[in-house]
Amino acid sequence: MRPFKVVSLAAATALAAVLAGAPVAVAAPAHGGHGHGGGEKVFELTTRTTQDTHLDADKDGLPSPGDEDIFTEDVFRDGKKVGTDGGVCTILRTDNGGVAQCLVTLSLEEGQITTQGLVTNILADAPGEFDIAITGGTGAFSKARGHLHGSNVTEAGATLEVHLSR
Repeated sequence: MRPFKVVSLAAATALAAVLAGAPVAVAAPAHGGHGHGGGEKVFELTTRTTQDTHLDADKDGLPSPGDEDIFTEDVFRDGKKVGTDGGVCTILRTDNGGVAQCLVTLSLEEGQITTQGLVTNILADAPGEFDIAITGGTGAFSKARGHLHGSNVTEAGATLEVHLSR
């Protein structure tokens, strides 16, 4: 069984905050959404893993609760690098495809964006999908909120769709 890999989420989250009004010239929104209080901004990003380490808690070579995946990634929009992220995902369950608790932070010049949540099907061989919460940030991103949808998740990276509430 291969080690699990959960994509970084904060990268997309931070860029959503940037595009929703922070003074960073990164990119324009992919498309606007509709919602309460001014709507929702939606942005599409991709990630590419730069470093990835798997820590085997019980040293048996198999995924088990307590194992961790620690990673960093470069974040891109339309082929241009716009940021980096880093995070840790801890396996909580290995039955039914597995579940991990992930904490990921995106770092940009204007501040950081944080994300957190449970990601399921982490042990599946096929690329997966996930939804995770934007929990906040620092600097220009101190009021970041919303969620992030990841798809095409592989060990090399993922496609991220950021939904930023306004």
